[in-house]
Amino acid sequence: FPVHVAANLGCKLYIATNAAGGLNPDFIVGDLMVITSHIGLFLPSPLTGPHHDFSTNDLFQPQSTEYDPALRKVFRQLDPTIREGVYVAVTGRAYETQAECVLLRKFGADAVGMSTVPEIIVATNRGMKTLGISMITNVIAKDGTNATNHEEVMEVLNSRKLEEKLFRVFRNFFKKAY
Repeated sequence: FPVHVAANLGCKLYIATNAAGGLNPDFIVGDLMVITSHIGLFLPSPLTGPHHDFSTNDLFQPQSTEYDPALRKVFRQLDPTIREGVYVAVTGRAYETQAECVLLRKFGADAVGMSTVPEIIVATNRGMKTLGISMITNVIAKDGTNATNHEEVMEVLNSRKLEEKLFRVFRNFFKKAY
């Protein structure tokens, strides 16, 4: 709903951010990852239902225009530690099991979370350029063990170090991109 409101107000750019578990073993806590593509296998499509008007859009939306390449390039140039990768969204309210983490890695996912994909699909459908940024709040062990908990994730998200990094990177992004 908020994405539709933003589109109706004339928003041309939609930036989705999320907290994510790092599936890529090269990631470290506090990394920022620019999303290049996503996997949303476990989510219903946000383009279904009575709220969507297909009279002005194709019935089936291509998924090749999400995560604008030019915006990704600008963002990546802001800090040499910024990563790039594939984000997978799961329905959540529970962190992933060891077997799920192993499977998601085999699918090619670099980070896992519980949001972003539906918003990006709707924003793209509504004609906005999109950018997705994951904040890596925990790194999942090579064997798939995901030993995090909500308190650890919130501690990373509320850290002064991450706050300063986000402020610096986004301030510079808007200076360069707009």
